[in-house]
Amino acid sequence: MQKRLIIAVIALVAAFVYSKATQHSRLRKALEHPSQFEPINQARAAGKPLLLSVVLPGCPWAAHANVLLEEMKGSFGDRFVFMQLAGSSLATSGHDPFDYLAQKCTGGLCLFEPRSGRVEALDEMMPPAELKARMERFAGGS
Repeated sequence: MQKRLIIAVIALVAAFVYSKATQHSRLRKALEHPSQFEPINQARAAGKPLLLSVVLPGCPWAAHANVLLEEMKGSFGDRFVFMQLAGSSLATSGHDPFDYLAQKCTGGLCLFEPRSGRVEALDEMMPPAELKARMERFAGGS
């Protein structure tokens, strides 16, 4: 019984280590697939970065996010693609570029370059002037 328990623990540890070791390559492969989200496909095709805003139900920064996105669309509408997700759940195939983005960005506001996989998480409540500066730097580095 003790041998079985030891073997089971070793197998679990090995599976975890293998999963972590291959995570980066799996996420990079996800970038190669088309996305179920048209803004990600559009950003990739146009060679533009993407500003993602995720607003969950009851989110305290939802009103700020709407104002912020409208202001950024006015300033960067020709240089960025904008994507706003609202809702409580989302299902993907596991091979979507969005999976890569979600793995790298756990907050509600992110910059994403879908061709290279570069992701920058942002503070949801940052002032518009600071967001503009961050977007300028991000677009300059693409």
